[in-house]
Amino acid sequence: MNRRSTLHFAFILLFIVVFTGTFLFKSSIAAYDAPENKVWNLQKLEEVANAGNVYAQVRLLDFYKFSNSWRRKDFFEREGYWQKIIDENKHLTEYQAAIQRLRDEKSNAIDVEREVQEKREKRLKAKNKGYLGWFDSLIAVFDLKNTFSRTTARSVRCRMEIYIDTPEGVKSGTTLQEIYVPPADKENMYNLANKHFIRGEAAYIDLGKRGVVFAIMPDTANAGNKFSSLINQTFPTVPGLIRMNSYQISSMPEYYAALEGVKENVLSWQYPTFVYFRDLNDPSSMELVYQRKEFNFYESGEGAIDRFEEVFGKGVKLKNITLEMTRDPLEWKLGDKLKWIETMDEKSITRALREHYKKTDFIVRIINGLGYYVLRQGQEHPLTKKNTEKKARE
Repeated sequence: MNRRSTLHFAFILLFIVVFTGTFLFKSSIAAYDAPENKVWNLQKLEEVANAGNVYAQVRLLDFYKFSNSWRRKDFFEREGYWQKIIDENKHLTEYQAAIQRLRDEKSNAIDVEREVQEKREKRLKAKNKGYLGWFDSLIAVFDLKNTFSRTTARSVRCRMEIYIDTPEGVKSGTTLQEIYVPPADKENMYNLANKHFIRGEAAYIDLGKRGVVFAIMPDTANAGNKFSSLINQTFPTVPGLIRMNSYQISSMPEYYAALEGVKENVLSWQYPTFVYFRDLNDPSSMELVYQRKEFNFYESGEGAIDRFEEVFGKGVKLKNITLEMTRDPLEWKLGDKLKWIETMDEKSITRALREHYKKTDFIVRIINGLGYYVLRQGQEHPLTKKNTEKKARE
């Protein structure tokens, strides 16, 4: 065999090795995702069940029974409704087929989950012994991680609309917020669920002569979890298999994008904190209007500080809040009511907001303390942007 033939053979062999490794790597990723790859749209599943599909009815009842329904009173009601429907259909052949199908799905899911767990344990043992095994070595040699890097960003965006009852009629205000997931590369591809942040701003509701109330955002340390929980609880996913609570917003943008235009009521224990400013021109004049107590998951009015009538007058009450999935562009309109958010720097705003601790008995409790971020997240401050552009010119 001459040198040219040897090089040709080596090239072909290298191609086969890379292709095989790439295929196996992709297959292993798919295997790890297998238990979570089937998700139902709850709203659509309800429609199919109401149309008489017995399997959809069985799946709904199973979901309502085993999906932390103690947190949602409406789930108790829906569980009872579908239990009654299914009891009436137990004599049907379709019912027995649906029950068997559900059992098979769960059994298969458990088998897949067990296989995935065994693979993880095997790889962990290999690492603990000081070697990665031939597959991991192949990835390291050819840097196949780059093959599966995600170069495009993802986002899940929704419109929050807040309604407040007043003697003059219902007043409302909206804001758009999103979970933004940046592109993945070899540094963060294994931990995508934690690589996201929130973009958007606080909503405001103009109550006319009574004043303006603001629904602020949670601080950045907790915003991702809060927002994910808000969307998950407002638009519950229905896993086809097990792991009822394993879904991450950041890994399911397509699912939520498919719900565009669907509007649902937000559960009361997911309501944001509301504040107002005695003087709209002074950020240090902030006072608390409404705040849920931490770790209170029930939908009743108990467990909340509610000062709407005290602050804005008799008959002023928080009516309800809705959430709607959308692809509309983000809106930055808070400056229409709070002029200083455009003219003061972030540190000055944070210091001014924290002055409220000295002036009121009603403390706005935020995990890491109040800051500029309870008003806006994910947008570069105008002054910071101006300084950046100035340095670039210099």
